[in-house]
Amino acid sequence: LGTRWYHSHIDNCYPDGQRQAFIVHDKEAYFADQYQNEMVVTVSDWYHDLIEDLAPDFISLYNPSGAEPVPNSFLLNDTINTSISVAANTTYLLRLVNIGAFIGQYFYIEDHDFKVVEIDGVYTDPKEATMLYISPAQRYSILLTTKPTTDKNFAIVTVADSSLMDTIPSDLQLNTTNWLEYNSSAAKPQAIVDVEDSIKLNPFDDFTLVPHDQQPLLPEPDQVVDLTVYMNNLETGANYAFFNNITYTRPKVPTLYTALSSAPDALAADPTIYGEFTHPVILQHNHVVQIVVSNADSGPHPIHIHGS
Repeated sequence: LGTRWYHSHIDNCYPDGQRQAFIVHDKEAYFADQYQNEMVVTVSDWYHDLIEDLAPDFISLYNPSGAEPVPNSFLLNDTINTSISVAANTTYLLRLVNIGAFIGQYFYIEDHDFKVVEIDGVYTDPKEATMLYISPAQRYSILLTTKPTTDKNFAIVTVADSSLMDTIPSDLQLNTTNWLEYNSSAAKPQAIVDVEDSIKLNPFDDFTLVPHDQQPLLPEPDQVVDLTVYMNNLETGANYAFFNNITYTRPKVPTLYTALSSAPDALAADPTIYGEFTHPVILQHNHVVQIVVSNADSGPHPIHIHGS
């Protein structure tokens, strides 16, 4: 349920545009009767060149630092200089999704507060906020109540996280202005961003959010899995991501096939049959497992688990 998204993992299609929000409506959400309308708002980075052309230089011995390709622009709802029309004295549920491939973005609406009610598909107790930091793949749902008058429009501001880029081209505009439109005839001024470095912005701390369902914590874990993310170089000089100094290599036989075809069954619990570079972690049935992910890289790197 809630605010989700989809994207491609085949042939580099995801950064080229095969990505979008995916909404699963829930009539029983605790905030379902607290808004009159809802909208989906996506933020993203955009490359003018296809990723299939950028990737060879990115994963190359000539790029030992692993500097990622820098986007050419930053979009709101897959465009620029756009307006989101609203009525006065109305509460909207805005579903915010960062469908970008690389860059986290700060998001705020000038002279407007809002309430966070969902993050990454989990309903939360309402929490007041004025600015969010939205990482790639991250989602927020917020309740925004508009002003009682319609004489003025307000800037919707997104600011790209400059700390993630090794170099910043002189022509790259890090902050973008779109508009919350109360009046189509009123002016739409550019936002005034008075910080030179995006890391000086002060977004809402999502660690203060509390799940609304009050689900109790699981008991002490039966198993702890420690994973540390490193960026390092192969013997070829190319820069890759590593978990515990292992970078993934696709096995000749898919891992699931190996597990299902192992005989006797006990063999499936032997990590060596899956290959060293698949980094297998063997779990026991009905065990409580705590996964601790540490980031040894200088840049923030949110982690998600497929199939969770």
